[in-house]
Amino acid sequence: MKQFFTRLLIFSLIICGVGELKAQNYRLEAGVRLGGANYLGDIGGKFLPRRDFVADIKLKTTGLSAGAFARYALTPGININLSYQFGRISGADSLSTNPGRMGRNLSFTNDIMEMGAVMEFEFYENYNVGRNRQYRVDFTSFVFIGVGYFTHNPKTEIDEEINGQTFSGTIELAPLQTEGVAYELSGLALNTGIGMYWTVDRNFRIGARLGVRTTQTDYLDDVSTKYKDPKTFPETPQGQLAAAVANRSDELENSPYNPTAGSIRGNPDYDDSYVFATLDLSYVFRGKGGKFRRNFHNGYRRSGGKRTRTSRFFSF
Repeated sequence: MKQFFTRLLIFSLIICGVGELKAQNYRLEAGVRLGGANYLGDIGGKFLPRRDFVADIKLKTTGLSAGAFARYALTPGININLSYQFGRISGADSLSTNPGRMGRNLSFTNDIMEMGAVMEFEFYENYNVGRNRQYRVDFTSFVFIGVGYFTHNPKTEIDEEINGQTFSGTIELAPLQTEGVAYELSGLALNTGIGMYWTVDRNFRIGARLGVRTTQTDYLDDVSTKYKDPKTFPETPQGQLAAAVANRSDELENSPYNPTAGSIRGNPDYDDSYVFATLDLSYVFRGKGGKFRRNFHNGYRRSGGKRTRTSRFFSF
């Protein structure tokens, strides 16, 4: 977490510096965001077998998401958005209503750090919502698509005595290779979603966005394929710890779930995804005059010598 805030501070200072240099163009804004993070994977979920997108998301496991961003208007209706964001995802079979998942009894948390770049395509604008003459408010909605580079590190909690040695607290799962697989702790994700924002008095923006990150890994939760034969784990404290967290069904009393080597532990047919839903607060850098401001940030047109409020749909 300390590393995240250090990087966030550096990112914010860079954006603010660029903002001072580019203010005369009236196209740049910078801000912060705060919201929730969730995931779609092999752990937790609802009663039915895993389903795509939000159908299998468990709202109880929503974690914190926070970050900073900069938006630059390339043309009217098309922006580029750069961001640095943190999100904590988690899952627990104990929260599922699926008997198989409940008997499997696995759980995890994962702190994700992401640097992203997306293109935003505005499809509707409404100028001066409410026709307030004192505080003008403009509304804009958009869809976006882009990529993100992320790092992650799945962990779990344990409080067990294994072969006379006590293990207690939070442990990292990747080094244990619970399925006998060494997987990467970084990767690329396809970032798609929808958002909106309100521009207040031309300088301040309040927005909301929902973005789904489709990754190329099935190990955000350390679960993907089959149970490894417990006899193949090394006869070391680390190896026995790996065997213990790979199969945690025996921690349940009278559990009917008794997996054997090679039985199904996860579903490798689907890679994991994570979701960020945030509220955004930003400041629009502006200077004096400028064609961009007159054409793209002035929500009025002339009609019979009078200025009238306008709204518009974009088409691409």
